[in-house]
Formats: sequence, C-alpha cells, structure tokens
Amino acid sequence: MAVLGVVTWKWVVPGLKAQRARQFSEEATALMRRGDFEGAFSKVLAALRFAPQDPEVLRTAATLCLETGHPNGLRYYESLIRSGAATPEDRKNLVQLALGLRRIDLAGRELAELLKASPEDLTLLHLLIQQQQEARDFNKATRTANYALSLHPGDPQTQLVYGSLLMRNATNSVRA
Repeated sequence: MAVLGVVTWKWVVPGLKAQRARQFSEEATALMRRGDFEGAFSKVLAALRFAPQDPEVLRTAATLCLETGHPNGLRYYESLIRSGAATPEDRKNLVQLALGLRRIDLAGRELAELLKASPEDLTLLHLLIQQQQEARDFNKATRTANYALSLHPGDPQTQLVYGSLLMRNATNSVRA
C-alpha cells in the first residue's frame, strides 16, 4: 500500500506544482495590468520556481520583462521558442525587447525567420526598419520603408518613417 501511495504521489505533485504555477502566473498578469510590476515580478518568480518550463509561465515572465525592459525576458522568450509553444506574437515581442536592449544581432536573426513566413506583415516591416536604423544602415531602412509603403500605402506611420529617412538621406548627401 505504501508503494502505491508513493507512486500516486509522484504523479500528483507535478500536477499540483503546474496548477500552482499557473495560478501565480495569472496573479502576475492581473498585477501587471494594474501597473504593479514589483508585485508581478514576485508572483512570476514564484511561478517559475514551481514550473520553470511551463509555456504559460514563461510567456508571463517574458511579457513582464518586455513591459519593464528587463533583459531576462530574452532568456524567457528563447526558452518559450525552444519549447515549441511560442506564437508569432511572442517572437515579435522578442524582437521588440531585443531592440530595446540594443541586441541588434538577435533582433535581426529573429526578424529574418519571421519575415520568411510573413514578408508583408506591417509590424514586422516596422521592426525591420527599426533594426536597420539601430544598425545605422539607413539606405536599407529607406528601401524597407519604401517596400512597406508599396504594400500599405495608407499607413501613416510608414509614411512618416519613410519621409524622415528620405530627409535624413538627403541631408547626409548634401553634407558629403
């Protein structure tokens, strides 16, 4: 009978841990929405102690880091991607965080993968323009903005960025 109890306990405990981790994760999300990032970090860390590989816990931790600009978010997003549970939105968020942390290389690699699947996605094109500007490749950024504008001619953000890049390039060519 004791053996049966030990075997049963061996299956029950992981389920309880995952359930508790998800509860902490949900509490962290609610705190994040209210702007209580300190409380949210506390809940996320508790969730990670219970289930460090759970995709929902990783997503919550990564999202919190994105909201606060914390570099650990890169690790959480990368773990989420390795788990196979990452959504395209998670991958876009990784790029956004990488750009915010000036990890241009990481952002560029991830963008290349995302653009293979969705070459006309306006959000991805905006992120690519930002990455190219951060890399100081203004000619590429101008070409990308022109391409984005050809796909989405009515988009005001793309119009503004493209115009700004044209002005910058014209100013630089006058100086040279």
